[in-house]
Amino acid sequence: MTPIGLTWTQIKAFSVSRGLPMMYFEDNNHYFILIADGTLVFEVRLRKESTRTPDQIDFEDNFKDDIDTDQIPIGTKLVGSDGKSCAKVNANQEITTVDISNNGGKDNIITVPAETTVELKVEASVKPLRKYILVQAKDKSFTWGFSNITTSFDAFKTQFLALPIGAGTSIFIRNNALIQGNIAIGEMS
Repeated sequence: MTPIGLTWTQIKAFSVSRGLPMMYFEDNNHYFILIADGTLVFEVRLRKESTRTPDQIDFEDNFKDDIDTDQIPIGTKLVGSDGKSCAKVNANQEITTVDISNNGGKDNIITVPAETTVELKVEASVKPLRKYILVQAKDKSFTWGFSNITTSFDAFKTQFLALPIGAGTSIFIRNNALIQGNIAIGEMS
């Protein structure tokens, strides 16, 4: 397979936008900088000059030492069911998240009347495509569960819960106290 030629500026931008690590090898006259994306390979050749060019200076001073040459990694991405990249594996084989967009997370403090059970949601309806509920009891005597009849789990005051709960599952919170209480709730997709 013949690598697709790019400029130094293009390969840097491509590496960042696709979350793919750069790799390189060198001979006496050139740096060969590569990025692999599935079956495609992208390359730039930087000539080693005695009077360094701006691209050579940028590569040698800002990138060369951070690229792992002992193992030449193939860029790996973990892709969500929606087909969008949600995490990447970098050259050091560490998994990092990729924030693909502002997901419009919402939060609010809700007041729950005494001895009352309510569904946990920020607004009148559950956030579409919700993936997480974030909960923090601001007062004592709260329990939570999957039914408006049974709330078996304690939600201690100031305890933070991050629950992977989709939009199709309802979660309920009960204020067991004789006075109203507050709870912080967030929904994220």
